[in-house]
Amino acid sequence: MAKHASPGVWAVRHIIKMATGRMVTNVDGTGDFAPQLKACFGKSFKEADVPAGSIIISPTEQSKSKRNIGHLGLVGDYTGDDSRLIYSNSSADALSEQNKTLKSWKAHYQDEKGLEVLFFPVPNNSIPMA
Repeated sequence: MAKHASPGVWAVRHIIKMATGRMVTNVDGTGDFAPQLKACFGKSFKEADVPAGSIIISPTEQSKSKRNIGHLGLVGDYTGDDSRLIYSNSSADALSEQNKTLKSWKAHYQDEKGLEVLFFPVPNNSIPMA
């Protein structure tokens, strides 16, 4: 597996700052970052409509009794099984790596945990933002 610098929320928000010259958010949690991305674009995109390098996020949800932890990654290329590679940070390895596919992401975060799966291109100056 290829390993890279971690694309956690902190890293992704700094990538956006480099691309646009401005911060989209000052928070590092997926529960706060996802609504700010929605506000930036006015919506979440369909997976088929975002290029490789785009953001996939399953925001953390908080209830009175439970915190359902989400995750963030970068969408990669399509695989031969009609899925896509996902690059995300691995706490165990303290690095980011290609450690999931879209199928395994959805199985874990959507089906098992009941979280949303949202897609956003990395904002840049040529993409209109809301």
